[in-house]
Amino acid sequence: GRNSNSITISNLMARRAASFTVGAGDYWYSDDENNVDKWFNINQPLMSQAPFMPARGNHEGGNHETAYPNRYPTRFALPPPENYYSFQYGGAHFLIVDTNVDYTPGSAQRSFIERDLQAAASDPAVKWTIAVHHHPPFSSSTYQSLTVRGQLSPLYDLYGVDIVITGHAHLYERTFPVKSDGTVTSSSTSEYTNPQAPIYMVTGGGGA
Repeated sequence: GRNSNSITISNLMARRAASFTVGAGDYWYSDDENNVDKWFNINQPLMSQAPFMPARGNHEGGNHETAYPNRYPTRFALPPPENYYSFQYGGAHFLIVDTNVDYTPGSAQRSFIERDLQAAASDPAVKWTIAVHHHPPFSSSTYQSLTVRGQLSPLYDLYGVDIVITGHAHLYERTFPVKSDGTVTSSSTSEYTNPQAPIYMVTGGGGA
């Protein structure tokens, strides 16, 4: 979003001096170029000090959910094909998925997801695998996507994804480690050691 809360949150993040920031989509909420500029200006203190690695939301345009022009690939410089990609930082592997376009078997994105997760799972340098996308497979809100859960969560179980970071719902919550069929593998409230299922986070508290 582009309101006063957005500025407060962004400035708090900038003060943490993180090595990079990951976004879970829905940034500028507008079809007006000036408002897109305003969003980037709000986040300049944060983005000028470290990379911003976004996942595409349904308000970035270029999909059936909105008539907004697709400024996502012109405003960000990302690994090709830009709307989905992966990167590694230290022992953490990040998979960025675009849940606005086809991720079902046979699609280009699905093939990429499966190859990427398989490679990360077999790489001894990868200690944690983290998936990031807009629509949450698990959420207490009506915004959870059972399609994403049915298509992607079994892959996350299979390849040992540790955390799934999502947005879409304007709230913050996280699950216990949970398999795609709803089985909770640990109910500890402090820490987990190899819980055999991902933790799902919804972090939609960026300001709006």
